[in-house]
Parts: sequence; C-alpha cells; structure tokens
Amino acid sequence: MVVGDIHEVNLSTSSFEKIITENRLYVDKSKFIENFLNTPSDAQIIARQRRLGKSMNMSMLRCFLTDQKDNRRLFDRLYIRNSPVWPQANSSPVFYFDFKDLGPTLFKSQIQDAIKLQIKPYLEASCNDYKELYESWLKRGPEDATGLKVMTQIAFNATGKKSYILIDEYDSLMMKTTVKKIYNIIRSYLTDFLSSGFKGNDFLEKGLMTGVMRITHEGMLSGLNNLDTFDVFSDKVYSSDYGLTEDEAKEVCDLTGLSLDIARQWYNGIKIGGVDIYNTYSVLCAVSKKEISNYWGMSGTLDRVKSLITPYEKSELLMLLDKGAILETKINQRIGPQMLKKDCDESALYSLLVQSGYLSLDSWHGEKSYGAVSIPNLELASVWREFIFNDVLKSKRINSFFKHLNELDALASDVEKFLDCMFLKFASFDLPATEYKRPDNTSYKKIPELYYHHIVFTALIFLETTLGYKSILSNRESGDGRYDVWIDMNKVMVVFEFKSGAKGEKAETLAKRASKQVKDNRYGAEMGRPVIAVGCGFALDGSIKVSCLRIEY
Repeated sequence: MVVGDIHEVNLSTSSFEKIITENRLYVDKSKFIENFLNTPSDAQIIARQRRLGKSMNMSMLRCFLTDQKDNRRLFDRLYIRNSPVWPQANSSPVFYFDFKDLGPTLFKSQIQDAIKLQIKPYLEASCNDYKELYESWLKRGPEDATGLKVMTQIAFNATGKKSYILIDEYDSLMMKTTVKKIYNIIRSYLTDFLSSGFKGNDFLEKGLMTGVMRITHEGMLSGLNNLDTFDVFSDKVYSSDYGLTEDEAKEVCDLTGLSLDIARQWYNGIKIGGVDIYNTYSVLCAVSKKEISNYWGMSGTLDRVKSLITPYEKSELLMLLDKGAILETKINQRIGPQMLKKDCDESALYSLLVQSGYLSLDSWHGEKSYGAVSIPNLELASVWREFIFNDVLKSKRINSFFKHLNELDALASDVEKFLDCMFLKFASFDLPATEYKRPDNTSYKKIPELYYHHIVFTALIFLETTLGYKSILSNRESGDGRYDVWIDMNKVMVVFEFKSGAKGEKAETLAKRASKQVKDNRYGAEMGRPVIAVGCGFALDGSIKVSCLRIEY
C-alpha cells in the first residue's frame, strides 16, 4: 500500500518519522515489524543489497518499539495499526547503532559515545548499584567491549523490561578495512562487543543486525550460536519486506504514471529467496525525475569488484549480457572480507556479486554451494557494460573507425587497433579454449568464436554514439546464412564476421576467410545497398588481423 503525496519523493533520508510526518510518498513496509516480532530468533541478521530500504525499515522498527516517545500516530495509515502486535508499540527500551560512519581508528570511542547518549534516560531512573555499574564500565574506557550488556542491564533495572538492540550496516566497517592489522583489531573487538550483547544476555528481548554481506567466515559472529541469518540464499521470512513486490510496483506505477513494463525491464529481477523484487531506490528515482536511467549504478561504486575480477571472469560476466543468459557456478554462502582479494576464489567473488546485488541468484543448491546467476534487468546490464568496457573504450587508441568506410585498408587498420586494444585488456590468452573434432576424428583446440562475437558486439553497442550508426543486430538470417554482426550506416551496411583458429592457423588467413564468407553467403543482399564485409581473424597465439571487402550485389 502506498501512502503520502505521490508527487513528493524524498530520496535523501532514511528517517521513517520524517517521511511520514512530511507526507512524502511511502510504500508501506510495516508488516516487516510483525515478521520481526513473530520470528522466534533472539538474534537475527538480515543481509540485503544497497538501496532496498534496510535503513528505512530499521528506522521504522525503532520508531515503533521505543518507549522514549509516543510515535503511534505515525502508523495510523499502515498495515501494522491493525496487526496483533500493535499493543507492543512504544513499549520497550530500544538501542540503535549505525556502523556506516564508524572510522577504523576511532570506532571504539564512537561506539562508547553512542552508548553514553542512549543510556542517559535509563541511568537517571536506575538505582545506585546500576549507576556504579555504569561508572565502572565508563572508567574502563573505549577498549571495554561489554557496553551492550551494561546498557540492557541498566534499562531493565529502570523499566523492568528487556531491550531491543538494532545495528544497521553491521558489516560496513569490516568490509571497507583492507589493512590486515587494523582489520584484526576491529574483528576482535566487534566479536566481543556483539557476543556480550547478543549471546546469553538475559536482558535482551531481541537483536537485529542488517547489512549487505553475511560475514561469518572469519569468526566475527562465531560465538553467536543463537543467530539466525536471512539473506538472498534462503530467506523466506522477509522476502517481501525489502525492495518492491510486483503488486507494490504496480500500485506505484498506476499512481504516478510510470510504465510498469518499462520499470519491470529496468529495475526488476533480483531474487530474494526465489522471489523477484524491484529496486526501491531506482523505481522512486524514476518516479521523482520522470526519467528511466541507471540510478542504482550511479549511487555506488564497483571499485572493490574491479580489484577482484580476472580477465577470464570478466569474459564470463560479459556473456551474461546476452538476454536470458545464466551462469552456473560455485558460490560460497559465507565469506569474510579478507577472502576478497586479487585472484580470490571464484566462489567468493560470485558470493560478493550476488549478495551486493550486482547479479541475481536464480537458483541455489545449498548442499553443493552451487547456484545459477544472471544479469536480471537493463539497469544492471548498463552497470556491467560500463564496468567491462569503460576503461577499454575510452582509450585514445579507440576512435570512430567508420570514418574510413571508403578506404578499406585504413578501415581494416583501425578495426585491428580497436580489437588489439580491447583484447589486450581482456587478456585473450585467458579465454577458455574448447576441444573440437575433425572429420577424421582427430581433435584440436580453439577459443570459441562466440566469445569474440559477444565481446565485440557488446562493445559496439557501447560505442553507438561514437560510431554514429542507425541500428545494430546480431546473429540473424540474411542472404544464404546467418551473419555475426550487422550495422546499418544508412548508405552502406557493415557486416562483421569472426573466425577463431586452432594451433598453426594464421590470423590473416582466418580474416580473409571471414570476409569471403560474407560475400559467398550474400549477407545483406536483400537490403539493396552496398555491404562492407569486416572479417576478423583471431589466432590461438593472440594475434589479430582484419580483412575488409566492399560488396555490390
């Protein structure tokens, strides 16, 4: 259900109270509160990608539970107002921490300051024994990691009620710390800090941590045997509480005039526990700005991912840009930040990509740590296309090579430079060779032409503005066969054909064979315009040659 003014979208705040008080557009996610309170676990982690409303839900939960303020009016139009858990509104001590802004050197004192600020009203109502407990903790300084336990003890003494502990972005500090010595200090402290608050704490009602990653591999949460995790791999409880469901997206689109079909193509498809969701931030950006664009990609950075991906993995990801393409791969469900380093295990890389929302987990076989991943929508395809080709195609060696359509030798030279530059970046030696059989049953290996075809085709799409073509197509029937890539340059058609060679085959021979195939198979003959055949030969030793022919049918 949508509440608030549909023309007023505030994308700059995660304050639930501010959004409701100012009557901004809000998609009701208050059933999340009911799900949280009804789930038996005393301590929970909910892991989700960026921009799905984690912080907003945490803010809403805090507003609902806290005994420090009567916030019930904020929920008058929402689902939770008629829920069986409504009597719990504004009835308990709630302690909230946001780890997003913690610094790697000051984090201990920052946490201590947050505790001091929040414990104040309960301390004033506590007996002297608990005030002494607080003073003793304070004297031990920021190094003392028992603050959560002390807080809940004092709050219980003051109110007779157990506390809720909410920690947003619990993984942020560890994920952005790369220096091993500092990382180990942070991990050691947070292990003790969280264990004191969440494990065996008789004064805790429930605890919730949210973040992007499930980081349990390196022991940060190893002591919390009462912890339940709800993530992209298996969450059936909160699958509709983050992001927009199909029904919610339809309501937003109906009310605001945004096309649901376009929103689905651009922003839908990331799966949580098998359920498709829309990216909340992107949909609301499109509503606010009245324009479809790559909002999620522009709001973050791929720097961490960029440092991890090998040329071979880049070629795998590029193949996923094909509509409907999936990749079956090993995925490590539980990883730690120190596993994410250059040339890291593929299973850790794909875990990062799935959990952080760059890929959709289409299926998951937990017992085998194996899953199928895809690029589910146009927004993420745009993110990956930019990431894969940006460095390559902004090189000074790349130019508008179609300016030489009437000078075939110059055209061939420019295309060669383009291909050399691009496949140097892709490290074509790392592309996987496949074994084939000859008619006499002898075998040979070569890199499948599909790799070259797909990489060049996707690069040409990226270069649409630079090259100035009218349209581009791939792998369609024409003349007496199927061409690889066809580009409409108005007055002429340009047809790319790719040939990959086995050991001993020369790139120049392959290129001439490719351009001759365009002529022999009469690709483009039905268009009634001249055709420029661009034959691209890729030898197994990494050399590349181009042969160009002008064909008049």
